[in-house]
Amino acid sequence: MMRRILVLATTLFLVANAATAAEWRLGVQAGANSSGLSGDVPSGVSVGKHSGMVAGMIGEMRLAEDVWLSVQPMYLQRGTTTQLAVAGEAEKIEGPSLAMNYFAVPILARVVSNSGRTYVMGGFNPAFLMDAEMDDGTLTEDVSSAVNSFALAADIGFGVLVPVGGSILSFEARYEQSILNLAADDRQEADDVLPVRFRSTGFQFMAGLMWPLGGK
Repeated sequence: MMRRILVLATTLFLVANAATAAEWRLGVQAGANSSGLSGDVPSGVSVGKHSGMVAGMIGEMRLAEDVWLSVQPMYLQRGTTTQLAVAGEAEKIEGPSLAMNYFAVPILARVVSNSGRTYVMGGFNPAFLMDAEMDDGTLTEDVSSAVNSFALAADIGFGVLVPVGGSILSFEARYEQSILNLAADDRQEADDVLPVRFRSTGFQFMAGLMWPLGGK
């Protein structure tokens, strides 16, 4: 028992010491998300892009010379627009739009190159549903019960870092693909728009501002 306590205490000491000695950055970011749905879309329905916003914090720790661990809690809007086929009509008409609001916490690795001016990044984005609404232009309906409360996506991207005085500007383009089905697990049949299974895809364009917090 004493040996286990000693090992645990030593491990906690080493982790705390490494965190204290590490180089940190803290910042904020905001931007836009152009997203849509993929999956078993009902017959006669086509989906299009939905424009939403992204806004949140950035916390980073240097893991190696050119590698940073980045945790980015954020408010994230996903969704889709739709078009519906009408019998006897050659063109589809505008259908309801779906808007899903999430609290997301992307956990990413940022690999810097070109003397610290450019980077590639990748990782996972766990997100928690805040609400989901379907809007047909005249009526807005809460459809949160039709969407899973937890979502997981994979993110990859490319960005540029610009030092400005004691801070760092970042400009980034990111692609996101859902890994898990977003439809609620108990859905058995598709309705007029939402299918039984669907995922979200999107491109995010963000600008951020970070401040170094010391370290080595």
